[in-house]
Amino acid sequence: MKWVFQQPVRNQEADEVSAQSQAPTTDGEKQQAAESSSSAPETPLSIEGARFLREFISKTERDTEQETIAAVEVARFRLLANLIGSQRNDERSLGVHDANLLFAEGGDFTFGHRELTGLLASGFEYYSYENVPLWRWFAATNGFAQQLLPIYSIIGPSTDRRVGALSAMRLVSEPLPSEPSFDRKDCLNYWFAKDAASALKVAALGYLGDCGITSDLTVIRQEFDGGDNQTATAAADAIIRINLRDSREKAILALYELQPTSVSPAVLAALFDNEATLGAEMLLDGVGHQNANVRRIVVKLLRSRGALPNELTEQLMSDSDAAVRYEALKSLIDAGRTFSDEEAKKLLIKQAANRGLGLYGMSDTEGEACWKQLQQQRLRSLKDKELEEAAREDSIFDGDAKFILAERHFKRYGESLRKSVNDQYKIEFSQALHTMVERFGGQANLIERTRSLEDFICKGLTRQGLDVICRKAEPRDLGLVRKMQKSNFVDYSAADIEYLRRFGEWEDIPLVIDSVTRPESGRSSLLLSVLDDSKYRTAARAIYALGRTRLPEVLAMQVPSRLLSHLIIVTSDKAFRGLSDNMVTLLLRSEKDAVRKAAALKCIRALPKERVAKLLADYISGDQYRYYNVVHWLDFGVSIPRDRTLSAVEKVIEKEWRS
Repeated sequence: MKWVFQQPVRNQEADEVSAQSQAPTTDGEKQQAAESSSSAPETPLSIEGARFLREFISKTERDTEQETIAAVEVARFRLLANLIGSQRNDERSLGVHDANLLFAEGGDFTFGHRELTGLLASGFEYYSYENVPLWRWFAATNGFAQQLLPIYSIIGPSTDRRVGALSAMRLVSEPLPSEPSFDRKDCLNYWFAKDAASALKVAALGYLGDCGITSDLTVIRQEFDGGDNQTATAAADAIIRINLRDSREKAILALYELQPTSVSPAVLAALFDNEATLGAEMLLDGVGHQNANVRRIVVKLLRSRGALPNELTEQLMSDSDAAVRYEALKSLIDAGRTFSDEEAKKLLIKQAANRGLGLYGMSDTEGEACWKQLQQQRLRSLKDKELEEAAREDSIFDGDAKFILAERHFKRYGESLRKSVNDQYKIEFSQALHTMVERFGGQANLIERTRSLEDFICKGLTRQGLDVICRKAEPRDLGLVRKMQKSNFVDYSAADIEYLRRFGEWEDIPLVIDSVTRPESGRSSLLLSVLDDSKYRTAARAIYALGRTRLPEVLAMQVPSRLLSHLIIVTSDKAFRGLSDNMVTLLLRSEKDAVRKAAALKCIRALPKERVAKLLADYISGDQYRYYNVVHWLDFGVSIPRDRTLSAVEKVIEKEWRS
C-alpha cells in the first residue's frame, strides 16, 4: 500500500480554508474565510466551531425556554457534534433538514474546514435522493483541485457515502488521479475489493462505463467473472461501452462473448446503427444471443440483406421471441415459401404453458401484434384488383383491406371514409348486423354477441379510419379531427397529435393535453403510463409548436406532470430565458418532482449563472416552502464551472427524458 487516507470528517487536518477556496454564496459574496493561526493547536473542532459552541452554550444558559435559539443554530450544533467521536461511537452524518437549514440560513456562519467536510459527507450520503446541498461545500474545499470526489469514493464508513461520491464523479465526468501516491489503480483496487458492497461496485462500473479506459478492462472482467448477479449486468455494460470507444467490432464481440441478459437501448443503437459497415458473418454470430433484443436486431438486419441461411431460419421459427419468429417467417416468404393464414398465425402466436394455476394459457400479445403486422403487409403487397376483392370480403370485425385501399386511393375513397369516421361507424355496423340477421337469423346467440360488441368494434374502426385521415394530412380535416378528439370516443394515437401539431391552433392545446390520458389501442393505460414516455414527448412537441408565442400561459395550464416536464425540456433555451423569474419560480415550486427537476435543469442550461444564483437566493429566502431537489440542482448550477454543468445536465436529460 502506497498511502493511507484518514476519514475526512474525523481526521486531524488543519482548520484553515483560504479565502480563495470559499464558495460564492447565493448573493455573489464569498463566504468569510475560516480563521487561521499557524500557532493554533490542533483540536477536534475548528476555531470557528469552538467559538460557536461556547456562544451557543452561553445562549442556552441565558435562554432556558429556548425562545431565541434558531433552528439553524441547532443544525450547526448537530454538525459539530458529529465531528467528534471515536470508532466506538455510532457513525453519523448530518440529516437532510439540518443540511438544508445550514445551506439556506447559515450565511452568517464561518465554517471551519472540518465543518465543510462534514457538510460534504452529508451531501454524498444522501446524493442519490437529490435532496441535500453538496456543490457549494465542494467548491469551498476546492474539491476538484483536491481530487475530493475520488477520495470520498474510496473512504468513509458508509457505502451510501462512497456510492454518492461515485455518482457525482459520473455526473461531472471527473477523471481519476494520476499522482504517484494516489492513482487510478488505487481507486480500482478499493472499489472492487473482495469485501466491497455490490452497490459500490455497481456505481463504480457505471462510472467506468462512462469514463473508463482500456486498461480498466482487466479489473472489470474479473468482477464479471466473479459471478455476482448484482454486478454482472453493470460489468458487461461497462466492458461493452469501453470497447465501443475503441471500435464497434470490439464492442460487438464483447456483447457476444459476455451474453448479458439486459442491454440498454442506447448501447444497442450505438452498436448496430449504420449497419452497412457490419459484415454478415459478424451479424450471424449474434443470432443465438440470449438477449431477445440482440436477436431481433441481427435477424432483422440479416433478413433485409437476404443473408439468413434457410436452415438457420427454420430454427428461428421456434424462437421464444415473437419478433424473431416474425423476421424468420418473412425471410422464408422472401425466399419463396408460402404459408396459409392459419399456418402463419400458428407460427407467430404461441400460447403460454399452463403453470398449474388452473388457468388457460396467457395470450401472446407480441405474437398477435406480429400476426397483425404480417396480415397488413400481405394486403399492402396486393395489386389494386386483388386488394379490392379482399376489401369486399372484409367483415365488420376486420376492415384492414378497406383501410389500406382507402389510403392508397384517398381521392376516390376519402369522402366515404370521412363520413364513416364522422358517424363513428354506427351506420356501417347497423348494416353489417342487418346482413348477419339475414344470413344467420337462426343463430340468435351469435347475433346478440355481435350486437354486444358494437361499441368495441366501432371504436376500433373509427380509430383506424382516423389514422388514415391524419396520415394523409389534408388541412380540410381539422374540424373532423377536433370533433373526434372532443368526443373522447377514440383511443390515443400519435397520428392525431402530429396532425394537430401541423394544422392546429391555440384552441387545440387542451385536446392534445387530454389525449395523453387516454390508452393506446391494444395496450392498457397503466402499462403505457409506466413504460412508454413517447406519447408525452410527442404531445409536448405539439403543444410547444402551438403555444410557443404564449409560453407562460401554456406553462400555467393544468397539465399532467410528466407532460409538463417534457414540455419544459423541449422548450428552446431562448424561449426559456424569456420567461420571468416569477414564472420560473412557479415551476420550481411545483408539487411534482419531475416538473421541479426539469425546470432546475433547464435553468442551469439556459440561464446565465448570475440569474441562476439569484433564483436560488430568492428560492431559499423567506418563509415559503422550498423543495430540496431544487436546491440540490441549482446549487450545482451556481457552484460548478459552466462547461461541466452543461455536459452533466445534457447527460441527465438524455437519460430521464429522451431514453
